[in-house]
Amino acid sequence: MMPKLTFTISARRVAQILAVISAYLCLQSIVAKHIEAAAGTNSTYWIYHFVRLVNVNQEANIPTWYASTLLLACAALIAVTAYAVKTNRGRFVGHWFALSAIFLYLAVDEAAALHEKLTIPLQEALNPTGVFYFAWVFVGAAALAVFVLAYLPFFFHLPAGTRKLFLLAGCSMWAARWASRRSAQTNGISTRAAA
Repeated sequence: MMPKLTFTISARRVAQILAVISAYLCLQSIVAKHIEAAAGTNSTYWIYHFVRLVNVNQEANIPTWYASTLLLACAALIAVTAYAVKTNRGRFVGHWFALSAIFLYLAVDEAAALHEKLTIPLQEALNPTGVFYFAWVFVGAAALAVFVLAYLPFFFHLPAGTRKLFLLAGCSMWAARWASRRSAQTNGISTRAAA
């Protein structure tokens, strides 16, 4: 008989480590943009590429890799939870598996910028301005509305503490994405770079 493999992960410690990494990436991006602005027209090839590599408002760089890795880890952990719920004949098994698939899609989208493919066709069709300058937000808002309606029973079935954490995580993720896109628009970053 093989011994059971058990290990304990401190959620608080993981959250602290991820918060420090996120704060570092944001600070590094801000400092890089200031260096680029200070260099002005004297900006070099190296400065340009360094900024591109660390800018949180760009795609295909270190912050994007970090975000897609986190989303992929979430997908895997949710899949493990879904399997445990299924094994214990719990409720909302389908919701757990679907949530894992959603996070897998978000990880792939973050890494491959799938949503970017919607930007130009939607902008040409809708000619959006202001907060909705990045037209794929319309598709994202519709998908979010469907998700919220489909997941309300699941959400209210969760224990109160877990519900609060889910809500905090969801609000934090959407607020960060909105702020990032708003910052890109304010700073005149092209649609392609910020989509």
